[in-house]
Formats: sequence, C-alpha cells, structure tokens
Amino acid sequence: MCEGTDNEQLFCSEPIRKGSCFIAYKIGEELRFAPSRYIGYSKNTMQLHKQCEKDGKETNPAITKLFGKLAKNENLDTIYIDYCNSLGTTPHNKKRKFWLLSIEGFDFKNNERTDEGFPKGKIVERKHTVRERNSALIAQAKEQFKTKNSRLFCEACNFDFEKTYRARGLNFIEAHHISLLARCCHLKKLKSQI
Repeated sequence: MCEGTDNEQLFCSEPIRKGSCFIAYKIGEELRFAPSRYIGYSKNTMQLHKQCEKDGKETNPAITKLFGKLAKNENLDTIYIDYCNSLGTTPHNKKRKFWLLSIEGFDFKNNERTDEGFPKGKIVERKHTVRERNSALIAQAKEQFKTKNSRLFCEACNFDFEKTYRARGLNFIEAHHISLLARCCHLKKLKSQI
C-alpha cells in the first residue's frame, strides 16, 4: 500500500477512501481493508482499473460465493475509519459492508519470522509511514540558497554535486529542516529556512 511513487500511493488510497465494500483481513494485530472494486478483478492493474468503471455487480456476488455472507460486526466500520486515519486519509461518509477473511496459515503468518530469509515469490505485505514532503518548498529553498551563494553545496562539508558529477549533479542537494520533523508532535506548515 505504501510503497511506490506518490501517484501509486494515491491510487491505492483512493479506492480505500471512497469504497463501500471491503474484504477485511488481519495482519498481526491490525485489520486491513481491501476494496472489492479493485481486489475482485483477476489480473487487475492500475491502468486497467482506470480504464474500466466497476460497480461491484459482478465482484460482490463472486466474493460472497468465496467468503460467505457479509460480516455482522458493528465495530468493523469504526475500525475501518481508524485504518483510514492511520493511512492519512478520510473516508467518504457512506454505508459500508465487509467480508471477513481469515488468512491464518497463509504466507502472511510465515512472514513474522524473518530470520529464515525470504524465498523468491513469498507474499510480503508492508506498511510504511512517511512524512509528507512539499516539492514547491524544496524548490523555493534551493532557489533562495542559490541566490545567496550562487550555487548549491553542502554547508556542513562544502560538497558540490555539480562540481563532482557535472550535469548529473546540477541542482541536486540533500536539504534538511532546521527543526527536526521527527520531533514535531503535531502537523504544522513550514516555510523554507536556510
């Protein structure tokens, strides 16, 4: 869910945010929610999914045939909303339905032991939390620094990517916030500070 480009991450979070039919499955102690309108299609890809409008008329009966009746658990919607919040998204306000999938004994359980290595093809699900970045803020900070210093270089060691790597290093520099984001306990808007 959280690996890939910004567009891939947005693509993955949108069906979760907008969905109304989900397959709920447990990884470790956390319930995850897979939207039926995406997961219910064989060999589905981002490109194919974008090209076709899917409404669940085909997938929902097929999923019911595989997993049985819809779950009768009033807490699932609250857990789903918490899951969306953990992904940094707010779900649409609509009635939802869920199927519960037990994956005990499948590869997900086996992945809890990582000392054995990972054979090729093993199913691995990862969840990553990342801090949002603003490319406009980065560009603004670079321009301010170049205006002040005529070039980009590391203030700590004076390394200059352009001098070392020529055209490949043009306009490249690693920038760090003066206030460490990891120490921020709440969201705040930052201005470029050099």
